[in-house]
Amino acid sequence: MNMTKSLAKRLAIFSIPLLILVGMTVSPMMTFYSGEEVQLKTAPIDPRDLFRGDYVTLSYEIEKISKEKVDEAVLEAIAKEPQRGVKEMRVYTILKANSSGIFEAERVVLQKPINGTIFIEGTYNLWQYSGDELYISYNLDKFFVAENTGMELEKGSREGSAVATVKVRNGHSYLTDVKLP
Repeated sequence: MNMTKSLAKRLAIFSIPLLILVGMTVSPMMTFYSGEEVQLKTAPIDPRDLFRGDYVTLSYEIEKISKEKVDEAVLEAIAKEPQRGVKEMRVYTILKANSSGIFEAERVVLQKPINGTIFIEGTYNLWQYSGDELYISYNLDKFFVAENTGMELEKGSREGSAVATVKVRNGHSYLTDVKLP
């Protein structure tokens, strides 16, 4: 009996880290398999890193949001948060397709939008407010490519002509592809 309890305790202790690791993969996997596919226009950036392998660093037009597209609640929170020592704030960017099928930022809000709305969760760094626009990070900035194939995508990314395909589900996002028009 004592041996059974000891074995059960050990199994529970060793299974907790495994369950945590498996749990961390659930949201990205659900987003990848059941997320809605959106196209985002990239913005120019100059990528280069010799130590990480071949990849393209991306920036998106939806990362720089003009103040007119920012909800009043977000602006109020920006004014209050630095006084409390907060450095980052979670925000939600509501996306809307333009006439060419590329999704653009329609509105940035503080509360998670209701179902049926296509939105992406981002992080706003409170120290990056310029007064006219906000810079929001969506953690979609790196796209790994096959060896020696990234130069054309890098050029398109620098010129702002590359289009990224992103799966979006319940605010979570997963970068699946980058193409040139």
